[in-house]
Amino acid sequence: MSSGGNGCYVFAMEFTIRRVRRGDLAAIRDLVSKVGVPVPDETRATLSRFRRIVADLGADFYVATQRNKPAGFFHVSYSRDLLEGSRAQLLALVAIQNECRAQLAEAACKRAAKRGCREMTVVPGPWTQNLEDAAISRNWPRAACFLVDLPADPGQSDAVS
Repeated sequence: MSSGGNGCYVFAMEFTIRRVRRGDLAAIRDLVSKVGVPVPDETRATLSRFRRIVADLGADFYVATQRNKPAGFFHVSYSRDLLEGSRAQLLALVAIQNECRAQLAEAACKRAAKRGCREMTVVPGPWTQNLEDAAISRNWPRAACFLVDLPADPGQSDAVS
């Protein structure tokens, strides 16, 4: 907790960010409905698709929780190119609170940098709506589609393993 200049107190929101689990679909659907993003159908095909995404080691799907309740999530996919190395694409970043959205954006960038990516493509759409605050706080460009430069992860090398 810190005191603002006008006598108000600012409470730091504590979010725990963890990998999404197979049983999180109902909570993710509930969260999505609260922020006005199209909710995935409640069908067997959606459940199967969700489970494949959760099990995909070539992507990062993380949820932020506050008091054990989902507050937001991000989904980043990766591709590898022989000439340019790994590439990241932010497919979804959904959160109710601006602070959670900013922390998820930071976590998505750190995960992408840890995988050796030097930039992340962000295509604004329904699953990446309301990114303005997170984008401004991180000095991301403002455009219909943009690249985010990522800092190099000190533990990551360019060597092929």
